[in-house]
Amino acid sequence: MAARLRRAEVQDTETIFRVVNESYRVEDGDTGVSFKSSPRFSELESVKEKLDHVWVALLGDEIVGTVFVSPHPTQSNKMFVGPIAVLPKHQGKGISRLLMELAESLSEVTEVGVVSCRTDVITLYLRRGYVQIDEKPLEEVFTEEEMKNVTRSSLTFKFLEKVN
Repeated sequence: MAARLRRAEVQDTETIFRVVNESYRVEDGDTGVSFKSSPRFSELESVKEKLDHVWVALLGDEIVGTVFVSPHPTQSNKMFVGPIAVLPKHQGKGISRLLMELAESLSEVTEVGVVSCRTDVITLYLRRGYVQIDEKPLEEVFTEEEMKNVTRSSLTFKFLEKVN
């Protein structure tokens, strides 16, 4: 069964919240690709306030993945992508690829941001044609509240972009 994509709807909010948090559990801890001690989203409101910029991937009637695609704050020809998430049991089926293709089709340029220890994800973006355009200490990108949950020091936030 092929995945289909559609814009998120209000009734999808709790499912999107769950999909993102389940998918990002790999980041919980303090070694390897892990760097934090809290879920990606701690409140449903975090999803609700961005719902206009969210797409979902479905297998049948089940939401199995999601991508957030938001206008870049300073460049009108660029969209910021993230988070992108696929339920662990559905990873490896091309759903992330479909979500990225959708996100990349929405603007001339797409930008993603990745914590430096997420070498698994950075490699995937580089293979898709993204190039690093900036890198900042995590403290300069994360809020003070988000930094309270970071379990490692000396991490950076890498900004990558792709001309579509």
